[in-house]
Amino acid sequence: MRNRSGAGFLEILFITALLLLFGVTTYTLVSVGGSSYQRVMDKRDVNVSARVALSYLTTQLRMNDVAGGVEIRTLENGVQCLVLKDAATGGAYETLVYCYNGNLWEAPVETGTPVDLTFGSPIAPLRDLSFEYSESTNTLRLCVTAGEGTMRREMETLVHLQSGADTGETT
Repeated sequence: MRNRSGAGFLEILFITALLLLFGVTTYTLVSVGGSSYQRVMDKRDVNVSARVALSYLTTQLRMNDVAGGVEIRTLENGVQCLVLKDAATGGAYETLVYCYNGNLWEAPVETGTPVDLTFGSPIAPLRDLSFEYSESTNTLRLCVTAGEGTMRREMETLVHLQSGADTGETT
């Protein structure tokens, strides 16, 4: 008869090594999958922010596309903003849309009042917003930037304005 005491120890050692290998492989796959998932979700959030900002701006421009309803203005602190004048109140109120402190903001104000950039409501996380109006084609080019680093996303669109836009002076 053979002595199995040595074989039993080797079998236990082999099974333990297989279990450890299975555990390390499972942990590695779960951690790699988790970080990949997080990167995909972060990229999705940046894309959603840029799309929401462009959609919001386009909708607001189309809603206010009446004579004298849209103006591009640079505020005294250098922030470029889109001014949407409220035709229902005879121009007594206007809505300022601008990018400040990492967000797209909407601030309804009384016409002619000083502007506090933190007064409004944040619409979407946004790094940068720029406007470029072409009088010859009556189009407003909107460019938004969301995210930063490798997650940076730039999107732009052209909005044709039926009534045109005013390019205001610094207030």
